[in-house]
Amino acid sequence: MPDLLAPGTPAALCVGGDERLARAELRRQIGRLEAQLGSLVAEAFPRVQLDAAVAPVAIAPRALDLGELEAVRDSLAARIGVARRQLQERVELETRNRELLERMLDAPAEHKWLRISRADVGESGCGHWHSRPRLGPLGILMGWWRVKVSSGCPLAGRLAAVEREEMDSKRKTVTRGDERPPAPWGAFPLAELTVLAGIVALVIGIVSASPTAIGIGVVLAGLGGLEVSIREHFAGYRSHTTLLAGTVFVLVTGALFYLADQVLAVCLAVGAVAFAASFYALRRAFQRASGGLSFKAGGLRG
Repeated sequence: MPDLLAPGTPAALCVGGDERLARAELRRQIGRLEAQLGSLVAEAFPRVQLDAAVAPVAIAPRALDLGELEAVRDSLAARIGVARRQLQERVELETRNRELLERMLDAPAEHKWLRISRADVGESGCGHWHSRPRLGPLGILMGWWRVKVSSGCPLAGRLAAVEREEMDSKRKTVTRGDERPPAPWGAFPLAELTVLAGIVALVIGIVSASPTAIGIGVVLAGLGGLEVSIREHFAGYRSHTTLLAGTVFVLVTGALFYLADQVLAVCLAVGAVAFAASFYALRRAFQRASGGLSFKAGGLRG
């Protein structure tokens, strides 16, 4: 066979026909294994980071002999076996997490504070499911649990700043106020605790027949609800015009009757004027905050 080659052919190419066929078969096997390993890496990404590296058998570039080609083939086959086991373990873990998520959705109170992310069930994105109590501490005491679904990935750096600027500009449109305004004291449930304290005081007052405790309970519960109403109204989230104007009417009438010792008819007349003025002012304030809406409650807008 070497006699048929052109003069000056490298000795490495002067091999018999059987060896050339063996080289071709090994290269075919190596190519097929590389394709399988690439498919496994693509299937696992980004859930599992598979190690697809294969140690080289030669330092300098050259044609590998039969033994070296067999070593590359065997290394690829071993790497594929490891990758398949890793992917199978991940699939089994995601299946268990999906079953756990279904149980949590059916009975949130039995999975208190459990948090499952989309990545835990093999889905893309940054969202998660979190079993949390309704109304903070009050929900813990009453056993009111729900699964809160969160979605979306936080942006960082310059892109986040651009996103915030766009959101600020959108607040001037009709869709402004679609998100509940945060409390000035952060995540601390001050309003919920105030309402809870009012309920406890009311219960104590009713059981012990104490007017003082009943009055304290009414004031505390009213303050907690009033704070939430004021925050939602002036942020354009939900209209509380009548409630807030009614509060002004009660305060003005009560102050004139009990503190100024005025006649009840005069107190009611002045209170009615205060109600009308505050109703108009509160309606205009909500229109400015919501982008022109006169009212917004639940799914109704106008």
